[in-house]
Amino acid sequence: MTSSLSSVSVTGVDLPVAEEMKVLGVVLDQRLTFSKDVSTAARSCNYHAQAVRHIPHLLTTDLAQTLACSLHTYIHTSKFI
Repeated sequence: MTSSLSSVSVTGVDLPVAEEMKVLGVVLDQRLTFSKDVSTAARSCNYHAQAVRHIPHLLTTDLAQTLACSLHTYIHTSKFI
């Protein structure tokens, strides 16, 4: 969705209209789809999961279990779900 509106005047100050903006760490677009925010979170999770794959020999069973539980908790309690 592209807006034909290029700016909005607020108390006499012209503010440019943006395709998206970041507010309190959440990327909002004009349609409130949160698609960029969700894809950013998915990329971040994938990056960290790939990083852990390089060190399995350094993890004890307890530490691996803690990492798995932490990731599970993050996914199910984050703002992205």
